[in-house]
Amino acid sequence: MMKNTGVLLLTLGAFVAGTAELVVGGVLRPIADDLGVSIALAGQLITAFSLAFALGTPIVVALTSRAGCKTMLIYSLAVFALGNLISFLSQDFGMILFSRAVVGLAVGVFTVVAFGAAAKLVAPAQVGKAVGTIALGVSVSMVIGIPLVSLAATLALLPALGGAAIPALAVLLLWMFSMALVIPAIQTYFIQQAPDRSNLVIGLNTSILHLGVAAGAGIGGLAAEAAASVQYHPWMASVAAVLSLIMAVVSVSRSQAAERVGKRNASLEPR
Repeated sequence: MMKNTGVLLLTLGAFVAGTAELVVGGVLRPIADDLGVSIALAGQLITAFSLAFALGTPIVVALTSRAGCKTMLIYSLAVFALGNLISFLSQDFGMILFSRAVVGLAVGVFTVVAFGAAAKLVAPAQVGKAVGTIALGVSVSMVIGIPLVSLAATLALLPALGGAAIPALAVLLLWMFSMALVIPAIQTYFIQQAPDRSNLVIGLNTSILHLGVAAGAGIGGLAAEAAASVQYHPWMASVAAVLSLIMAVVSVSRSQAAERVGKRNASLEPR
């Protein structure tokens, strides 16, 4: 029971972290209007978060590898609270940008340690389920947490959306679902491959992911500024998705080929 409670508490933390990570994307216009900056520049708040997550997390995880999971979870949550307090008290764009970097680092460390801690709280056969539960917290934040915060910030825009937004929202939901679906499988695979260094390996994996987020936010902001429109962004995202699918197919094919060669060589060895 205690182990299940621990996993559920980590999942709750993942929900809060996931909401804090992506909520800015839903309130860019109010932020831009309040600070007197363009939407493209406000979008760089996402880039700052993701860069801090991607570059800072593996360094912190490596330097604190001997610290206990509980200690790292407590410290990361404390830094998370500090970053959000700085954001609350900020009066200019530069300070908010800095606060997002602080929050990004805290969320990165918490997420990595949470995945590793969840794997240690359960039996080896239950690792995938535990990791999937943590990933569910992040996924639920995308589906519930972020829309609720965005709705509160942009309630006045709802009458203008009407029913035309429903098909787009349905496609977006499907997109997010498919993206979240692979998270437990990837994280579980890395934990199984390097159980003694799971935090470091997961940290590197999530860092690569957030480097992509940072690059996408930066490129998306520049594209919006140059074209004064976001109509090309879905096409850019679709091209990136197709390229990632091709790389995944090639990677899986090469892995399966290497496995077949290994089995064939093993069968030819003298007994």
